[in-house]
Amino acid sequence: MAEHTINALLSMTKALQTRRAQLEATKSGSLIRTRYSLGTEGQRVDEPVYDAKKIDQRITQINNVIYKIDVKIKESNARTAVNLDFDFDALMCEIA
Repeated sequence: MAEHTINALLSMTKALQTRRAQLEATKSGSLIRTRYSLGTEGQRVDEPVYDAKKIDQRITQINNVIYKIDVKIKESNARTAVNLDFDFDALMCEIA
């Protein structure tokens, strides 16, 4: 398993979301190959360029990776302590 920075994972998530959108558009039938038979009937045949099952599998794989990245980032954030110098209660109290 490769080790990545949170920034790199966020960039990968954005790229994966773009790829997922492309695959979903492809699946929706935007890429159909039309061919015509040259027989006496001259039939038109529409066939998909890609196998819908393979596209579904890839979309599922991408969704799983996006989920895993999100979980790891949230786990990392839960363990990260941040020191800031301010008094929260003083900022939230009423103005006298």
